[in-house]
Amino acid sequence: MPTILQINWSDLQYTIDDLGRAVYSFPVHIRALLVITLIFVIIILILLAVVLGSRIYKTGRVRKRTELQEQYQKVFKVLLFEDRIVPTKIPGYFNPVDLRIKYNREIIQHEIIHLHENFRGETAERLEEIYIQLNLHFDSIAKLKDKRWYIIAKGMRELALMNVKQSLPHFTPFLNNTNDVLRMEARIAIMKLSDKNPLAFLSHEKTHLSAWDTANIYSMLAKLPEKMIPDFSEWLDSPNKDVVIFCIHMIGTFRQQSSTERLIQMLDEKDERIRLAVIRSLKSLNETRAEFKMMEIYPKENITLKKEILKALEVIGSVQAAGFLEKILKQKQEDYPLAIQAVRALLSMGHTGSGIVEKLFSESDVNMQLIINHAKDKRL
Repeated sequence: MPTILQINWSDLQYTIDDLGRAVYSFPVHIRALLVITLIFVIIILILLAVVLGSRIYKTGRVRKRTELQEQYQKVFKVLLFEDRIVPTKIPGYFNPVDLRIKYNREIIQHEIIHLHENFRGETAERLEEIYIQLNLHFDSIAKLKDKRWYIIAKGMRELALMNVKQSLPHFTPFLNNTNDVLRMEARIAIMKLSDKNPLAFLSHEKTHLSAWDTANIYSMLAKLPEKMIPDFSEWLDSPNKDVVIFCIHMIGTFRQQSSTERLIQMLDEKDERIRLAVIRSLKSLNETRAEFKMMEIYPKENITLKKEILKALEVIGSVQAAGFLEKILKQKQEDYPLAIQAVRALLSMGHTGSGIVEKLFSESDVNMQLIINHAKDKRL
């Protein structure tokens, strides 16, 4: 029989010593290169292990998500479409272990929110009830205490979407947050969850309201029932000028005629932006009582506000404003768009205004005739 290979450990030690002596016999730069190569090999092996471990971990999570989705698909069908479901017994349809394990609980929460986004009416209300009975709203409220702004924003969206009204007080501290997204999410959540005054947050606004902010607030207002639309004159004395300007625009948009007298008084405001908003709002309200005040302030306004006043007079101006407009056109014209707008305002006054325009056309120079022809062209 062949001799079985046996290892002599003393020979092996001698061999390692020989290897060490051989390595140290290399020049210094070769030894440094060998060390660097060894370090790179170790790093590559570690990275490979991390990548493989991460892939295995993610694959396991995806598999678990799929299993839970399939497991609770039938449960949700029963809870959503069966008539005899007692709310307090809803947690009994779910595995207590899944409700304790954070990842499994997040998957269940995500599925409920996803279903809610695709349903309305009674089905959506049932999903909201399931959300509350499983205490998932506490998970969303807990996100509001996170240091990461995007987690806080996610929590706000979840609470607003799932109509968790008891969470309403939690949003107020974020109304003047330095983060634009958190401020906007807080406003949207308060508007959606408030039963009485969806714009109560305007009383607490201290920061600048951008055009994007006001567009989002208006978008939410447009979805509310008419009885929920507040009286915007409540905030006309706000120390925040952005809030005042927004409310002036909303008075015009929602045709709140009861605020007309207050708006006319505000034509004397020092802030140019407020006066501009008031002029546009009075035009939207088709408030003829404002024409005299507008004519009064016209001479001292800049070009922008003068043009807005003339646009307003085109809508609300009566025959009594015809002489005022004629006087403007007889003056030396330094701003042609302003003159064109004055002609259009006259033409909107029927026979009286048209007669003045024709008279001006026959008596004026070529420039005025060009202005009148331009104003008459309905394509422009």
